[in-house]
Amino acid sequence: MSRRASRAGWVPNQHGAWAILILPVTLGMIARARSGGLPGWAWPLLGCWIVGYFAFFAAGLWLKAPRSRRAAYRRPLLTYGVVSAAFGLVALAWQGGGLLWWVVPFAPLVATTAWLTSRRRDRDLLSGVMTVTASTLMLPVMRFSTPAAAWHAVGTRDALVTVLVWAYFIGTVLYVKTMIRERGHRPWWVASLCWHAAWLVAAVAITRAGPGSGWWIATFAVALARAAALPWAGASRGRRISPRQIGVAEIGVVGLVMVAALA
Repeated sequence: MSRRASRAGWVPNQHGAWAILILPVTLGMIARARSGGLPGWAWPLLGCWIVGYFAFFAAGLWLKAPRSRRAAYRRPLLTYGVVSAAFGLVALAWQGGGLLWWVVPFAPLVATTAWLTSRRRDRDLLSGVMTVTASTLMLPVMRFSTPAAAWHAVGTRDALVTVLVWAYFIGTVLYVKTMIRERGHRPWWVASLCWHAAWLVAAVAITRAGPGSGWWIATFAVALARAAALPWAGASRGRRISPRQIGVAEIGVVGLVMVAALA
């Protein structure tokens, strides 16, 4: 049933995307609640974001399909699109309209991803970077409401957490590629290791400087270890790990990210 619903555009089948979708927006909501209370508009905005992802999935299938088959995805696209827009309008009206300024940074990210998808390049590294960046932006959206308020927070702990969450998820994109599409390709494996190692060093430096948490060192150390060992072990033993298994195995690292961000 779920596979049939995925093929029809109703249920996303990208298991690893859920952590990228949920974690930043959740951290933003928690940070906002800690800083003085979570405003009511955050809940319809959360609904807009979650349902919007379903619409995004259906839109991807619609863009990649031949014109003769696009009608099959029109119903989920319109259904999710209308519901997501309704949630968004409620959030805008409730908040006062300042949220609309977030269209400025989001628009090029969404447009680039849509363009890549229309050319069946949605698995490119650039597409992954765009979607991760868009999802990570939900942390400051929930935390600060407007881009201007977020800009004034540059250099604060909130900004640091946003950057580190983004760095972790970009590393995850590289790691997943070494496990599936680029499995056994040494240059991708080396690039993944370099990214993870660089951010482990950055986490150590940030923690020693004071603003960071030692949990970030543990997070990037574990992320580096799995990025080094699992692709090598899988390739050397000729074993393939399914996307579902990779997603489930990543839950522990995502838990570390949440602990580090909230510590």
